[in-house]
Amino acid sequence: MTGHAYSDAYGNTGPGVRITNSPQLTPASLGITVTASTSIGVGQQLKFNATIAYPDGTIFQSGTAAGYLLYSGTPIVNDSTPMVFDTNLRQWIGTYTVRSSDTGGLWSLVVRASDSQSPPNTGTATRAITIQNNPPASFPLYYFGIIAALIAGLLIAAFLIFKRRRMTTTRLKIDLDAVHSEAGRIENSEFFKSVKDQVTKEKDE
Repeated sequence: MTGHAYSDAYGNTGPGVRITNSPQLTPASLGITVTASTSIGVGQQLKFNATIAYPDGTIFQSGTAAGYLLYSGTPIVNDSTPMVFDTNLRQWIGTYTVRSSDTGGLWSLVVRASDSQSPPNTGTATRAITIQNNPPASFPLYYFGIIAALIAGLLIAAFLIFKRRRMTTTRLKIDLDAVHSEAGRIENSEFFKSVKDQVTKEKDE
């Protein structure tokens, strides 16, 4: 600000001398929150996402974001994968398929972001990821469905067989009762009595 550069309607002017100030501006640090699976097997796909924001809470959505899978063992590995911004989730999304040549052990997932300002505003976040040489054993859910269906089928079949046998036994019992009833009716009939009396009379003679 130069001296006497400003004045009001009453003739007041200022400042009396030239004022110089050199502000110390530094790039903003982007806040990054990473969400990812902590354990994955060789040949499987690692899915991760990151919420990136400026210090004032504004969501970072225009710039560059990428994920890096780092292994500090032997051999050293540094695989990178790009990330895209999902406007619905308001998150940066990335995927990485673990290759058969990747070494199992403890890896680091590093997410870095920067915008197009000069100098750029940047941010970094790290998550620990365990990569297994053999994919973790899993039992697909549809196997449970198949087993449950088989068990249900066996139970239904056993119930039907039992019910059929029970009905057959009951029907046989009913038929025997009917035979006994019919036999008693015939035995008590007049014709049967007359035949019986005739046989007895012939025996006596």
